[in-house]
Amino acid sequence: MFSITLATIAAAKPKKKWRNSLAKAEKSNLDIVWSAGGPDLGWLVENYIEDKSEKKYAGPSLKTLMALISEFSRGQNLMIGTAMLDGKPIAAILILIHGKSATYQIGYSGKVGREKCAHHLLLWDALRKLKERQVNDFDLGGINEEGAKGVRDFKIGMGGEVFESPGLWA
Repeated sequence: MFSITLATIAAAKPKKKWRNSLAKAEKSNLDIVWSAGGPDLGWLVENYIEDKSEKKYAGPSLKTLMALISEFSRGQNLMIGTAMLDGKPIAAILILIHGKSATYQIGYSGKVGREKCAHHLLLWDALRKLKERQVNDFDLGGINEEGAKGVRDFKIGMGGEVFESPGLWA
């Protein structure tokens, strides 16, 4: 399994194309809302599960996701970032914090969210929030070398480095 990580949050240096998309997002009148649950979590999980089913990509099942959410929310180690446009969610991410490290667990961006580059702004703001919590490492998650070149390029564009891990088994 290949993953991408930002070895140190403070050293994150996005590539030019990624920075340009971030600049576009910053001009899009998006509000970023951070929470540890509530309606934003429901919106994210519902859209993620539907999108995963439609596009048939790998990722945690609903059962696994709900177990992770339950466990991490107990210790206030769950962050949900939602990009809002005119008071409506257009993209969201779920981050799990474990010690001085964090993992991007799931995300969803609708058509408008993709047009506004909302994920760029969400992840950039996440770095700020994680740094405030004294988190040093941010794992951007796995990549599919064969079928998801855009996702891989997005994560590498953020300044991440590819590494290979033995994978996880449930």
